[in-house]
Amino acid sequence: MTQLHSVAALAAAVVLLGACATARERPQSPYAAAGAYDVKVWHDEWFDCARNRRIPLTIYEPVGAPRPLPVVIFSHGLANGRDGYTYLGRQWASHGFVSVHPEHVGASHEVERKGLIALYRAGNDHRYWEMYPDDLRFIIDHLASSPLHNRVDTMRVVVAGHSLGAYAALAEAGLDVGGRSFRDPRVVAGIPISMSENFPRSAYRSIDIPLLHITGTHDSSIFYCTLPRARRVPFENISAPEEFLLTIRGANHSTPSNDESPADARAHDLIRASTTAFLDAYLRHDNAAKDWLRDGGLARFAGNDARLEMK
Repeated sequence: MTQLHSVAALAAAVVLLGACATARERPQSPYAAAGAYDVKVWHDEWFDCARNRRIPLTIYEPVGAPRPLPVVIFSHGLANGRDGYTYLGRQWASHGFVSVHPEHVGASHEVERKGLIALYRAGNDHRYWEMYPDDLRFIIDHLASSPLHNRVDTMRVVVAGHSLGAYAALAEAGLDVGGRSFRDPRVVAGIPISMSENFPRSAYRSIDIPLLHITGTHDSSIFYCTLPRARRVPFENISAPEEFLLTIRGANHSTPSNDESPADARAHDLIRASTTAFLDAYLRHDNAAKDWLRDGGLARFAGNDARLEMK
């Protein structure tokens, strides 16, 4: 998809994470480890009658966690699906969050199966700019009448997403999409991972909720002529406080969506740790988690492997 390629000047705190730590000395973190709860994984399909549209889902639910359970909805990237990003669904559920992973039908694996030309064209199809946030709004609406209705807090939701899914998270946060707002007041925070869409810098200025942005130093796309600096544009142009940008050394655009492997284990641990702490901080109002993000805990865990910027 087309991207923004310029970088605005920004007065933001930059923390070089643990410059003196070596891999051997790097401490572990409970935020990166699995939590206390067993995880139930189940599949469902909800139907939006207003749009005559089906939405398959994979749901990761903590077993025995106190109710009402906080909710995070994860929006996948183009040509991925509901069963991608399993390491995040299991991680968040083990820490007591219900993690709902919808499949955006029409933008999932069927796009990739059509070949590279179809994938390239889909990457420039702005119809997804409406479809993705409309899917998410329907899911939030439907939580109250779904099998989860008596177990979750439907009025406090975090939306996370990767690539095109990061756009969806930003749209729910209040991004100006060609004069239209998809802002949902039930979405209290967001986790956009590697935003892929091209918007004017001014489009981000209406966003006013906490966000954890994640990218990598190799987060480029030759296919769509995107450079890593384009991934910084949302963070640089949102003036609200409580904004974080984690840049993982060596991570590329596919790293957050890759299956678990030794090559991606460190990056995945950084994503697990930062996102779990962020969810604790902004869905549970956990001041210890917020302090861990801001006051050195993430720095000690990350060592030389990432850089954190904050507002």
